[in-house]
Amino acid sequence: MTEEKHITIGDILDCKNIIIERKGFKDLKSLIDFAVSKISPFLPERFTPENIKERLEVTNLDYSVFENGLFIPHLKLEDLDDFKSILIITPNPVKDNRIKHSIFITFMFFSPLSSDFFDKHLKILSSITQSFRDNIPKLISMNSPSEICSYIKSIR
Repeated sequence: MTEEKHITIGDILDCKNIIIERKGFKDLKSLIDFAVSKISPFLPERFTPENIKERLEVTNLDYSVFENGLFIPHLKLEDLDDFKSILIITPNPVKDNRIKHSIFITFMFFSPLSSDFFDKHLKILSSITQSFRDNIPKLISMNSPSEICSYIKSIR
């Protein structure tokens, strides 16, 4: 029996996809618009920003915002060959009357819609919540994407 490799967020997050947005966003919609605009170039052309936003709106996004300020918008998409992800740090938190908690960290990720990725998708969700559980104050105090990347890559 072969043991499946433990998947971490460092395995699916490219350091060039870490953004510190110090001024923050006025609401949840502007955060999602920004995140989708940054991740869309890594998706197949048929997934337009409008299409992705529509799919995200169908999901109940407030289920993905945790009391520690972590927001995890995620989808399973057909025609993907691997995970696509982006991390946005907002030291000035995003507040919106549609969500209970302020958002400091947004980890948006998409995975292939295939049986091979079903368990991996769930494991990444678990890894994200565990990795950021107690680390949000530390992450929002970091000064550069490279510093954040090094820290994330060290999490196992």
